[in-house]
Amino acid sequence: MEEYIFWGIFIISIILFRLILECIHIPRYRISDDVKNQILNNGLIHFTLWERASEIQKDGLVPGKRKAMNIFEKNMVWLYINNAEEFQQKCDIVHSKGDRRTYNAVVIFKNIEEKQIKHMRYRKKDMAVVYRGILSTSNVIIENLE
Repeated sequence: MEEYIFWGIFIISIILFRLILECIHIPRYRISDDVKNQILNNGLIHFTLWERASEIQKDGLVPGKRKAMNIFEKNMVWLYINNAEEFQQKCDIVHSKGDRRTYNAVVIFKNIEEKQIKHMRYRKKDMAVVYRGILSTSNVIIENLE
């Protein structure tokens, strides 16, 4: 009986630890005034494959095209603030992850509205930005990374 209790506690501990890690991974900070100004002035970027970029330009950045890594990421799209000084660092982060190594295009979203920013959150350590829902703007630019 004690062995079952031990394994039950052990499994629950692993599940809780994993949930905590998932919550840490997802950007959770509200957009500050400084970050908001950066987004309004510079826009946001999203790395992808060239083949997908024109679809994103036409339909917006749609969540769920790729399976979410976990339940907390459902209906989210991931972006970075468009910042020339940090662009290569962000590109390197994206290219370090699995099939994202083949991403050869960046989609730049300009003319983001303040009402859209209210639905965004960011992660302080790398300034990753998430948006719940489809992100589309009146000015979407595609650039080749190669």
